[in-house]
Amino acid sequence: MPKLFLIPEIESQNIQVFLNIEHHPLAIEITNQLSNLKHVQLIKKSSDADVTIYLVGFDSPSLSETLSHTSDLYEHLKQVKSDHHKFILVVKNPASHLSRTAITLTNQFAHNYDLNHEVFEYDHTVSTSQLAETIIRKFIYGHSTPHQEPRSSSIKTPTAKAIPLVSKPQYMILNTLYLILALATPWLLSILLLVFMYPLTSCLHRYSVCTSVTDVSLSAFRYTSRLSPGSSELATQIGLPLSQYKDLIITLKKLDRLTTKSAKRSSAFLASLFTTRPAPQTAEITASLEETDHLLNQVQADLRSIYLATPNHIRSFESLAVGAGESRHTLSLLIPNITSTLRNFTSGKKTYLVALQDNWELRGSGGLIEAFLKVDISHGQIDQFQPFSTRDTDKLLTGTVTTPADFQDLTDQTQWYLRDASWDPNISSTLTKIAWFAQKELNQPFDGVILVDLNTLKELVRIIGSVQVGESKVPVTAQNFSAIYQSQLNSSDDYNKYLTTLLSAIFAQFSNMDDLKYQKVIQLFYTQVVTGQVFITGLAEGEKGLPECRSFLICSVDYAYPVSSNITGSKTNLYLTRSHTASVSLSDSQNTSLHTFSYRYSPEANSWVGQNHQEYLRLYLPDDVLSDYQVSIDGVAIPKDSIHIGVSQGSKYLGVSFTVNKLQDVKVQFSYHTPMPKASQFHYQLDIPSQPGVVGDQVKVELNYPPTWAALVDKVASVADAGRLEYNYAHPEKFQLNIDFTKP
Repeated sequence: MPKLFLIPEIESQNIQVFLNIEHHPLAIEITNQLSNLKHVQLIKKSSDADVTIYLVGFDSPSLSETLSHTSDLYEHLKQVKSDHHKFILVVKNPASHLSRTAITLTNQFAHNYDLNHEVFEYDHTVSTSQLAETIIRKFIYGHSTPHQEPRSSSIKTPTAKAIPLVSKPQYMILNTLYLILALATPWLLSILLLVFMYPLTSCLHRYSVCTSVTDVSLSAFRYTSRLSPGSSELATQIGLPLSQYKDLIITLKKLDRLTTKSAKRSSAFLASLFTTRPAPQTAEITASLEETDHLLNQVQADLRSIYLATPNHIRSFESLAVGAGESRHTLSLLIPNITSTLRNFTSGKKTYLVALQDNWELRGSGGLIEAFLKVDISHGQIDQFQPFSTRDTDKLLTGTVTTPADFQDLTDQTQWYLRDASWDPNISSTLTKIAWFAQKELNQPFDGVILVDLNTLKELVRIIGSVQVGESKVPVTAQNFSAIYQSQLNSSDDYNKYLTTLLSAIFAQFSNMDDLKYQKVIQLFYTQVVTGQVFITGLAEGEKGLPECRSFLICSVDYAYPVSSNITGSKTNLYLTRSHTASVSLSDSQNTSLHTFSYRYSPEANSWVGQNHQEYLRLYLPDDVLSDYQVSIDGVAIPKDSIHIGVSQGSKYLGVSFTVNKLQDVKVQFSYHTPMPKASQFHYQLDIPSQPGVVGDQVKVELNYPPTWAALVDKVASVADAGRLEYNYAHPEKFQLNIDFTKP
């Protein structure tokens, strides 16, 4: 049973205190103050202690030393748990990697076990003596050091004028008003936070509303500070860190202004391609993006500061901080490529190919390639563009191009064409193949490829407003986009030419847009590039295969990339729904993974598509998958000689084909094992990329591990219990999880 000290007992009995470091000024001050207390004894072993004071981040360890520091901390936490004594964690810089790790490890340990602990943050603005007093008061009630009286001065000060006393009724009224204000302040602050912090949180995801939200929020802070001096300190004590909120809002306001500036410069560049407007300098766009990258880093730091300042650590702020970090990481990777791509557009004469993938007939890289534009650019301006249908250009291909082995087995096609160049999920390879096929068919080399799908076209139409396609009397809008294409499928076999005309009509509208629409197009393409739905040669070329280890610890790299391909020969993906459940169980010796895919095909009665959907599902896995893998369909095991096995993007895949009949549910399961590291501390990471062209698929991730393992997790879970984490999300979001495990 934990030790329970009453105040008189603490004063009378001996307390043994362990301090993990000795030479820092704060440690020396704590030692000096404790040495003046007769009932306190400093000891060298934490196993005999009643109180452990653990100082972290005072000696600036390098990244490679962090492991030894966290190992030492974990050993002390285990000792505290076994002896049931008090543990005080003192961190110098909460934003540093080591301090964040120490805080998370301690809180996670306290969550799993009955740990009597406190976390204390070092404030460099407060004297070392006061800091030591505050830390000691955590376990000795009312402790203070004796202060020397200041020596009297011979300098005479003027006598202050007497202030007339207020009358008793006035005194009572003023006291009552002050009492009401003191009692009402916490409630007032809570109401204010509910009023402006909720839209502020939304603002982090929707920059378009940031300006008004941040202005209102800053005004609220100013009025609160004026009406209630000291309210910031009071709010912090009750768990509402107003000063940190204010820092975040100021940073967001800067970020909003800079984002607007970057969008204007980028949209001006886009406008210069289609019109005679002058283009901004590439260096100006790059500078804006680099400054945005810096502010995203500051936003991440502010969010973590709020997270750490709240007593119960509000998880949404930790999640937002992780999101800001991921956005910054993505932008920092794109900046060099954006710069080189912009220069490529503006230097000399270039010819680009804009290819349209039909994700209603899904393929590895997003969909069957139905149409493309040949775009000629001269010194940063588009001279002309010409639309083509792959149904026409594929007739111009001479010679024989051998198809991939699994493609030939599943479709009985021995000749490969441009329309099928998106079979492989390796985007970089697909872009190269598209350019190669187009060059062979048109006898024209291409400097780059831009790959888009129907979802992107629909969003472009939403920005433009409406598009007139051919001689149709009904303009295409975002609302009727799918219905019109579906009617084309049902009424004619010439839908391929419709898509060619649609792509050309949308592209033609780019020369007639205003500045706001250009900005929206830039924002759309950035979002689609980041989420892996649009690809551009040299800028964004999709997944590069198995991810590298993201830690300095020994790594267990888990990877599951489901890739669907429609081999029906019709647009059945429009009526197909799929969900994915990834269940991972970790043990000392191995990782047991089970991936379950549930399908349902529900075509409309008058649709052109057939009565069933033919699916080819490939699951890309880690290289170290053991040979005992299994694949089953509706509970029936598939013989291994019927499973397609191959390697692409440096990753092994298992492929299986099956039929989903109308209004039928089909369940496909992949199970396999991979070995686990034998080290007592290791890093586990799980990546589930999103296939281009797939939107709306529901994904559930279940991770189970021994509850005695300590886990440092970088992603807030939907469900979190000892030894179990659960996450839910939908495509096109990618899933990436990082956990540092420590075994007992």
